[in-house]
Amino acid sequence: MARHGNNFNTPEAQRDLYQTDLAFRNYQGYAAHQVGERLGAWRDAENAAFEARHSELQDPKVRGEIRRAAVEVLKEAGVSDAEIQSLAQFGLPASAQSILAMAAKQKLQQERLKSMTRHNTAPKTVRPGNADHVLVSRQGEAVDKAFRQFAKTGSVRDAAKVIAARRAK
Repeated sequence: MARHGNNFNTPEAQRDLYQTDLAFRNYQGYAAHQVGERLGAWRDAENAAFEARHSELQDPKVRGEIRRAAVEVLKEAGVSDAEIQSLAQFGLPASAQSILAMAAKQKLQQERLKSMTRHNTAPKTVRPGNADHVLVSRQGEAVDKAFRQFAKTGSVRDAAKVIAARRAK
């Protein structure tokens, strides 16, 4: 490239600037490509190391549950959706993935525990001598007995006993 002084309006200077700009852009693209490849290789290696430590994640159902819980843990910690997307794209070290998986498992255990503990009302306590159904049937028997006696005799006293038995009910 020739030195043009301060005059960049000449065709040669414009061509040199264009070639320099083109070379710089090519280098930027090459460098970005190299960084992307290295980042991808690092991310894949970290994911493989993480999966080797956590064999339970081979089951797609378990993996999905832990991922969902991990996202919830991150959101509860104040991580934005854009930051979560960035973490998914660029990856985390295997140790950080393990920590996040442990927190997600803890969250899942707490959710399961909450779903298992229902607030059921205890059945009514029955104590000796407190059987209401027996008492009701005995009172019905007393009314029937008084009414049969009244039907036999027809006396006013037996009629009063029927009324008293019905009121005791």
